[in-house]
Amino acid sequence: MSLVRFARLLLVAFALSLAGAALPAAADDSVSTIKAALLPPLAAGENAQLAAIGGRTVVIGRSGAWALAADRSRWTLLDRSHLPADLAFRSIEGDGQHAVALLGDASAITRAAILQLDGDTLSLRALPALPLSLQSAAATMQGDAVAIAAVAGDGSARLFELAAGGQTWRALPPWPGSGTPTSLARQNGALYLTLSGGDGDRLWGFAAKGGWKAMNKAPGTLLSHAARPIGQAHILYLARDGAGGTRLYAFHTITGAWSALPWRASGGVEAAIPSGNVTGESD
Repeated sequence: MSLVRFARLLLVAFALSLAGAALPAAADDSVSTIKAALLPPLAAGENAQLAAIGGRTVVIGRSGAWALAADRSRWTLLDRSHLPADLAFRSIEGDGQHAVALLGDASAITRAAILQLDGDTLSLRALPALPLSLQSAAATMQGDAVAIAAVAGDGSARLFELAAGGQTWRALPPWPGSGTPTSLARQNGALYLTLSGGDGDRLWGFAAKGGWKAMNKAPGTLLSHAARPIGQAHILYLARDGAGGTRLYAFHTITGAWSALPWRASGGVEAAIPSGNVTGESD
């Protein structure tokens, strides 16, 4: 991501209300207030990564790393000297407090690690070796538990889970059919996986008892690595629309309904992160 793109970084805040009516009446929680604000510009360089660690919004570039100040008025420089100089992120995903980094090069994801921020110092905590090299993947993290949905080098679908404090990845049943994983989220103990493919973006749910279940088709092309569980039964997604913009949607995991929320970016959005009840976005 370039200077221009980070100069247009937004924060979009979602206020939860049990009595709100922005989502279907069957919902037990809803997003009732959406606020957006421009953030200060940042010369992060190309291929910078947006992350949320400990509720802080962080940008990691090849030559530096920064955290957004608490009042959101400026970026403060972080110490990234504990990160390898040749570190190559494929993605950084998490729950706003904890972040897992998928690492590798353009051809393969070869390892995963927990991205940590202690004061103003960034570091990596290695996770157990992945069972195999991966072509593409999406991950989710809740506390110290990690799940990864991936396509392996031979084109097969794979789903792995690492329990908090675990030393070995556990293989779970892969999703049926084809598609490239674009996001993975955990809500109420179930996993929700979005896949891109020739017939558009699709959503699948996986529960330990019921296995995989196809959900209603996504309302558009979903932004990768940006699923955001919120409340008791919703997941937020960003979808590109036919007019070149990006709209915010909520998926209800109980009813299976997609609901458009009253926020839209007129241009494309390239990245989004959760941070408390705040989602940071770059367009």
